[in-house]
Amino acid sequence: MTKDNQNQDSKLKVYELAMLVDPKLSEDKVADKVATLGDKVTQESGEVLSSGNPTMRNLAYEITVKTEGKRRDYTKAYFTWIKIEIDPATTAQIEKLIKADAEIIRHLLIHAPREDFVTTLTDEDPIEEDEVEGEIDEDDDDDEAEGEIDEDDK
Repeated sequence: MTKDNQNQDSKLKVYELAMLVDPKLSEDKVADKVATLGDKVTQESGEVLSSGNPTMRNLAYEITVKTEGKRRDYTKAYFTWIKIEIDPATTAQIEKLIKADAEIIRHLLIHAPREDFVTTLTDEDPIEEDEVEGEIDEDDDDDEAEGEIDEDDK
């Protein structure tokens, strides 16, 4: 590896880009948008680390977007994301590309760790019964419900 390549690699940072996309599009077209962004990243000497499949989501609140003199209200949208490694100077170009696309309702580009912190339980890691907190003995529960008090509790 040359010194220039080492300097280039040291300037690269990891980002996650989350997007809400117009629900009128097909899922394939949304995936194409993510692929187009990924192509732009690789053209700029970056790397696509991972991405998520678009999924239709109900929004927590209505989003209103005004474009081309028209007002559009959204109560649902496709949610998708892409994790990229790029030079921080390139983020402005990515943002410009996203803002120019009227079908992207909202987006958020944040600096992120390289590692994925997603963990899942597997059959190999079951929760042991003695690890469960807050178990209630049914016999004790009945006594308390009737208002009875054990002498030991006084």
